[in-house]
Formats: sequence, structure tokens, C-alpha cells
Amino acid sequence: MVEVTEVGGAGAAKPDAPGDLPEVARRSLEGSSPAHAPELSPARGGPPVPRAPGGGVPGAHRIHILIAGGGRVRETVSEDLSDVLRSIEQAGNQEVWIDIEADDAERALAPFDAKVSTDHYLVQNQEKRSVLGWPYLVRDQLAPQYCVLVAAGENALVTVHPTDVPHDPIANARKVIDSAVHARTDGGFKPLGSFREFAFLQIAESCVTEMMGAIQKQSKRLGQVYDNVYGDEFRPAAIQTALFDIHRYLEQTLSPTLFLAREFLFTLERGGAHFLPLEDVKTDLARLAEEIDRLMGLKTNMETTIELVSNAVRAKLSEETLQASWQLQLAVEVLVRVSLLLMIPTAVFSLWPLMPFPVDQPFDLLGIRTYSVVWNVLTALVLTVAAQLLLSRMYKRAFKIDALKGARRPPAAPPGGAR
Repeated sequence: MVEVTEVGGAGAAKPDAPGDLPEVARRSLEGSSPAHAPELSPARGGPPVPRAPGGGVPGAHRIHILIAGGGRVRETVSEDLSDVLRSIEQAGNQEVWIDIEADDAERALAPFDAKVSTDHYLVQNQEKRSVLGWPYLVRDQLAPQYCVLVAAGENALVTVHPTDVPHDPIANARKVIDSAVHARTDGGFKPLGSFREFAFLQIAESCVTEMMGAIQKQSKRLGQVYDNVYGDEFRPAAIQTALFDIHRYLEQTLSPTLFLAREFLFTLERGGAHFLPLEDVKTDLARLAEEIDRLMGLKTNMETTIELVSNAVRAKLSEETLQASWQLQLAVEVLVRVSLLLMIPTAVFSLWPLMPFPVDQPFDLLGIRTYSVVWNVLTALVLTVAAQLLLSRMYKRAFKIDALKGARRPPAAPPGGAR
């Protein structure tokens, strides 16, 4: 991607010669060219072994060269950075899009004097080129990715993005660009204008779509967490951890990325990129900005849902606390009643011999010969029943035992899930 730094100056149909490139770009081209590839050290007693071409500069993984013409797009894949300049020279007046998948974006972007950072976006106009950079989200990645786009002159467009990223929007836009251009020109759509503007629009739409997928994935996860609140296995610690992870993703990853993408599109609407004016797609840029605003609204709704789920977890914990209080109170009540059943008869049988009347002689009660042990049993029974009745009355009035009994019944689960 280095050689596009001097491609297509104002009024020129072709890029400058390699000798006019900046020194760092020239060295990168020479190092990546097969003609300048140094030979490997030969084995002892053997012939020299030439190095295979196609490594490119450090960080260049694969180069996709797309040239539009005749309502179709021709794509060529290469691993030699010098093919970039050759493709631009051979394209003539046709517009070309070069997509570079870079393993090391820092080193791949060195010739463009661009700093890769997901903390800000980049709209920088340099000599004969505009360098654009913005972060974007991928639904299967927690950390945001970063794309750099270079509009060189009037014909060349170069993009640099990470490699081997599932659902990468830049790679997806590149794969469908041929069918999109063919449908735009031959399928009844309005005639295609600038291929560079159209390619940028496809990339921007893919980024917005992928960010919507990232929000939908988090929304689905939040719905599952909400369902677990009233599930059979209620695990408050796991639920709170999941809510914290979702909230952290929304606040630290999603929200800053949406804000930067919105500001990036707003800057382009005002014509911030001199070599990529985007005059014919400003309406589409405004539409994408509105889509990002709607995504911000969805993020706000998810924050509200997180608060509702947190309140539901706290309510469920309160219910379990009341139920545990009822169970504890019930255990204490049973313990006290059992203690009375044991203590009162024991006390009666122990203290009965101390009564001031003879307790070891039988007597007649209503014509029935009665012994003292009968009085022991009757006395213990009457005192035990009286104590149990007084204990029940005390629990009802002092400890509100009926309220605790009602609280132990779990409420019915709501009919719907999280919204």
C-alpha cells in the first residue's frame, strides 16, 4: 500500500514513478519486489537458493486488487506489494480499489504517517492523498477493530484492516462488490458514479450493519439473563456478573465506537476528505448517521433493561430472604414447641412429690379409684396445651407469623421476557 502515497496528483491520470515516492515507500517497494529479493545462503557445496517472492513488507498479509470497468469488477489477489503500483499504472483511467489485510497494522501504515488507535477517528489530508481511519465493531470480537482508508489522487482507493477477523465488514464489502456494481448498473438501479465513492459506501454500510449485529448479540444475551432470573436455577452471582459484562461492553466499547463513527460520518458530510469528496453519496451518509443514532437509542434501551433486570434480581433475593426468614422462624417455633412438650411434663413429675398433700395414696374421684400418677398426667397435659396455645397467640401477634407464611410462596413468572 505504500506506493499509493504519490498516486494520481491533481490533473494526472497516472501515479508518479517509483523514483518520486517518499524514501520509506521506495524502500518498502524495493524490499517487496521479487527482482530485488536477496538470495538465501546456499548450503555447503550446493547452488544458491533464491528466496520465493511474495512476502511484502512486514505486516502485509494479502493484497486484493479490484478494478472496475464495464459494469463489472475484476479482482486479483497478490502477496507482493509491488503489484499495487503496477496495478494502478495498468488500470489507466479506470478506478481501482486495493484492500490490504495486514497482520501488523502499525508497520503497514508507516508510509502513510497514520497512527492506529481505537480511541479516535482520523481524517487527514496529506500531499496528493486523504487518509481516513475509524474504529468499528465485529459481533464475534469484544475489542473494536480499526480500518484505514487512503484516497490517493482521483483513481486509487486503498484500505488496510486486520486479517482473519470473522464477519469483517471490509472483507464482506469486498466479496460482494462485484455483484453490487453489476446490479447497480445492469439491474435497474441508478447508474453507478464514482467507483471509489461506491466502494466506500459499501464499506460504511457493512460497518454499520456489523455494529447492529453486535448490539443484537448483546441484546439476545441480555434476554437470556432476564429469563434466568425466573428460571429453575436462580444463580444471582452469575447473573450479576453477566449484567456487569454487558454493561461494561456497552459503556467502554459500544458507546465510544458509535460516537466516533457518528463524528466520522459527520466530518465526511462536511467535505473533510479533499481527495474523497463523496458528493454523490452525501444522502447515503446522512442515512447511515441516522442508523447510528438509532443504534445509540437501542443502547439506551438496553441500559434501561439492565437496570430492570438488576431490580428483578434484587426483588428475587428479597423474596428468598423472606422465605429463609420464614424457614428460620418455623424452625425456632418447632424447637420451642418441642422444648415445651419435654419441659412441662418433666417439671410436673419432678415437683409433684413436693405438694403439701399426700401424693402417694389413692383417692376416689367421682366414684372412681384414682392414683396420683393420673393427676400428674392430667396436670402435665393441661399445662402443655395451655402453653402451646399461648405460644401460638404470641407468634401471631408479636412476630407476624402469618405474613411470613404468605411471603414464602414464590410469585408467578412474568409471561414475557426482556424487551
